[in-house]
Amino acid sequence: MHRQNRTRILRQFFWLSALFFLGMMLLLVYFYKNLSVSLLHEHERDAQDISEIGMGVIRYFHRLQIVGDLSEAEAKRLAAEALENATYVKNGYYWINLGNGNLYMQPHTPERVGVNQIDWTDVKGKPIFQEFIRVAKQGGGWVEYHWPKPHGTTEFRKVSYVDYFAPWNWILGTGKYLDDIRQETGDVLSRASTIALVLLCIFIAFSIFFARQLINQLNQLAIHDSLTGLYRRQFLIDSIPTILKQQNRNKNRLMAIVFMDIDHFKRVNDRYGHMAGDKVLSTIAKEIMEHSRPDDLCIRYGGEEFVVVGLFDGESAIMQFAERLRSFTSSVVFKQAHESFSVTLSAGVAIFRAGEESFDEALKRADGHLYQAKEAGRDRVVM
Repeated sequence: MHRQNRTRILRQFFWLSALFFLGMMLLLVYFYKNLSVSLLHEHERDAQDISEIGMGVIRYFHRLQIVGDLSEAEAKRLAAEALENATYVKNGYYWINLGNGNLYMQPHTPERVGVNQIDWTDVKGKPIFQEFIRVAKQGGGWVEYHWPKPHGTTEFRKVSYVDYFAPWNWILGTGKYLDDIRQETGDVLSRASTIALVLLCIFIAFSIFFARQLINQLNQLAIHDSLTGLYRRQFLIDSIPTILKQQNRNKNRLMAIVFMDIDHFKRVNDRYGHMAGDKVLSTIAKEIMEHSRPDDLCIRYGGEEFVVVGLFDGESAIMQFAERLRSFTSSVVFKQAHESFSVTLSAGVAIFRAGEESFDEALKRADGHLYQAKEAGRDRVVM
């Protein structure tokens, strides 16, 4: 029964862990979608900031032209060279085209520099240079299109921020390829997923450990009496199959049932109180456990009733065990407040005859012998 309860609790814990794992996966999917959008916006902001830096470079050389330190041609050349050599992150670079559509500077497609691209379209048929000029001259903004990556010919989706420098009629652009953003998102998600899975495994491992600890504690509470520490009556009933197997393996030994009861225990509770009664029960239970062997079953059968089931070498060994417990009980002096008192113990013993009777029948015989001990004057053992 306890094993079934344990299995049921573990099964419930498994399904709870499965639901938690599913929730974690859904959370990661949600996190991925939001992270993709967040990173895209972050890259857009970065590209706009980088565009402002590029415009700052252009304004710097333009000022040198205005004050006469450089000619217009020298200022444009130096500004274009500075921006051509400026790269950032993965596949990030500046490019410049003129307001009429001529490509003025493009570090990775130099063959197009000087060529008018006003009617050029990407793989989707979008006239991107017309769009660059329109958006830039309206105050700057974002343009999404397709363009080859550095050192390649295949066009990839890209989002660029374009701005317009009117004195030189320049459109300055910079941006990020969307698949690079997705790859970066995937890398971040992969690291986050790995951390999440590691944490999940740690959580599950600790949860299983603590669940087992909790189940063991609950099992202990279920099968052990909280006051005496002895097994409960139900545990004896559940252990009958084990007792039968133990008897079959040890046919040369006697399986004895010692049924004990504290004499006039109600008087102890009535006169000295339940705390004193609990002290008596726990003291006798402790002695039972100290005199018992590891394979013996020590049971608190009822309020003041105890049962010990174990294998003995003979009837004399059984009687010696029962007599030791009876003698100890009568020798103990209990103190409550300013009074002292003692109690006695009666016991009935039955030898379980496997194959001739059921265990329950043997238990009833032991209980009958206990009744005979009570009738004979108490404080004695009857077998």
